[in-house]
Amino acid sequence: MATADSLVHRLSGAADEARAAILAGGHHVVHGAPGTGKTTTALLTFTEWVRQDPGAAVLLVPTRRRAAAVRDQVSARLQRTTGAVLVRTPASLAFTILRLRASHLGEPAPTLVTGPEQDQALAELLAGHAEREGAPIGWPESVSRETLGLRAFRNELRDLLMRAAEAGLDGEGLTAWGERHHRPEWCAAGRVLTEYTQVMSLGQTTPDRGARYDAATIVDEAVLALRTWEDTVPDVPRPRWSLVLHDDYQDATLATARLLDTLVDDGARVAVFGDADLAVQQFRGGVPALLHTASLPPGRDGAWGATEHVLDDVHRHPAAVREAVTSLTASLPSMAETRRRRARAEPGDGRVRAVLLSTDAQQVAYIARHLREQHVHADVPWSQMAVVVRSGSLVGAVRRGLRTAGVPLAMATPDRPLRDEPAVRPLLVSLRCAITGDVTPEDAAALLVSPIGGMDAVGVRALRRALRQAERRRAGSGTPRTCSGSCSNPPFVASACVWRRTNCRRRGSLMAQLAQMARMVRSVRRPRTRGTRGSSNAWPFRRRTGRCPGPRGAQCPDRPAGADRGPRRTRWPGGHRGDSALGDLGDRRAQPHMATAGARRRGWWGPR
Repeated sequence: MATADSLVHRLSGAADEARAAILAGGHHVVHGAPGTGKTTTALLTFTEWVRQDPGAAVLLVPTRRRAAAVRDQVSARLQRTTGAVLVRTPASLAFTILRLRASHLGEPAPTLVTGPEQDQALAELLAGHAEREGAPIGWPESVSRETLGLRAFRNELRDLLMRAAEAGLDGEGLTAWGERHHRPEWCAAGRVLTEYTQVMSLGQTTPDRGARYDAATIVDEAVLALRTWEDTVPDVPRPRWSLVLHDDYQDATLATARLLDTLVDDGARVAVFGDADLAVQQFRGGVPALLHTASLPPGRDGAWGATEHVLDDVHRHPAAVREAVTSLTASLPSMAETRRRRARAEPGDGRVRAVLLSTDAQQVAYIARHLREQHVHADVPWSQMAVVVRSGSLVGAVRRGLRTAGVPLAMATPDRPLRDEPAVRPLLVSLRCAITGDVTPEDAAALLVSPIGGMDAVGVRALRRALRQAERRRAGSGTPRTCSGSCSNPPFVASACVWRRTNCRRRGSLMAQLAQMARMVRSVRRPRTRGTRGSSNAWPFRRRTGRCPGPRGAQCPDRPAGADRGPRRTRWPGGHRGDSALGDLGDRRAQPHMATAGARRRGWWGPR
């Protein structure tokens, strides 16, 4: 993909006209198909404005990842430092406005509630509702008690609450909408939104914590702060911008449109760039119709009477590819401006080929073979190749197939969240069991077959048979269907594990190791000051090893020189160096700080 510098001499006349019109004044909307130079035009216009320095300017993009990429391009073109951040997301700009107002009022800086924090708050609320605790919600019969515990339901509920907040609805407003449209689930979601708002407001009761905003409400809060700035901070001029550009405006929300309306009222000239056919953020509230609304007369959110420009030359792919894209999109519904679809491409080498294969494995093998052929015979760099899949669920299978075939990959995002990674999920389960002190049969089975337990499915079945036989001998009759009662009895589990080759009695059972981890976590949380000078958290480490956390050879202030010449090997109660990962669960993995590689080789562990 070409950079902005390499496309400067290839911009069409329509792009140059749009750039000149934006610098001349007024509000503008720039439409363009993929590859016509929308982002390049925005970069050239923005950097030229910053060099001339006629006033403050900001370039907005929908996402943080996109903002980081565009920010690097702007810095590369300017070749100098600036006193302000030039490329932001709408939420980042809103946060800056709110933080500036809080500093002038002498209030604590506001904080942005992250997505995981929202998910955790909703999970706790829904768990209470499932136990018939808290305010009555009145979920319809279609939403069962088991549904409330599903992550997918929680994600959908969170999305509904955020979209309602962007539309200016509170809990009572959403409930009223549900009653008006006969949607009982909306009514219940409105009551959840009321309770969620009250819970989040509790975090602002302490004087040392500022206001807390989520991504759906922070932009509207910034709009309110700008419109009431003279009343709340009369002695300080409110922040203003002379030029505001917004790239990928098809993914903007109504809240972003209201923010731009406020900036327009302050005298800023606004120019937006986008293509309604490229909208991908509608699940987060994106409204592609805002591109058309911007050209309407003022009177509604996002309408400024902007002048329309259409980029008509495609630089990204040759004519053959452009013809295939045009034929495929001709029958799709379009929104307002349609001239962008008829953009012409430059002549060049290129072709589009359709291949029908029987299975997914054959498809991946064909793609891998074609990529290797292009790399070896046509000298195409790996970085200039891309594989597009239909949905995110196919990314994992295609990635594994390409890597098996020897094709190097660069993934923008992983195919699964971090909490579901095989190396992370057992650790989270073990920590939950250690903190709660309860191991369910599902958790025990998951930990046994994980790297922590080191067993396989055959070993788990053998362990279950051993538990049943020991239960018969112990109780005299009856055959339990599960091992829930046995898992809570560590000596019984240890006696039933004699079939294993290693000494299971010495290592202890899974429940014993988890209980030991819980005790260690609680002991780390309690400050200990006896026999130490300085940090209390380092005392247990110095008591066992005679060394201070730090570089090799560092001496403790309360120990004589040479006191660390003894054995550096540390054995926590119940843990033995050299055992499997099940025994190490109470040894290394329970530590609050990760050990360094050098510390592992020397055989001691402790806080850094």
